[in-house]
Amino acid sequence: MNAITTPPLPDHALLARYAGNGGYTDCYATDLPGAYSHAEFVAAFYTTWLFKLERWILLLVSKPSSDHDAARLARGEIERFAAWTVEDGKPGAQRGT
Repeated sequence: MNAITTPPLPDHALLARYAGNGGYTDCYATDLPGAYSHAEFVAAFYTTWLFKLERWILLLVSKPSSDHDAARLARGEIERFAAWTVEDGKPGAQRGT
């Protein structure tokens, strides 16, 4: 398994606008073998067993989502996914709601 690190939030990160306002921000990094598109990464990330568990919990509070929804989010076809909405048009830019 690849090591996951917690580097400082890059200055160019979309979350940087919240870092100085008392908002919670984080940054995680790992090296993956191979090359993946943004859509492939997003779809894979949101369909892991851990996120499926989170999605099941969110279903209990009327925030349903599916693997199909994750793929549509990854392709930029939808702006809402489970408890999140797209905040910026850049790939992967989301915020909790």
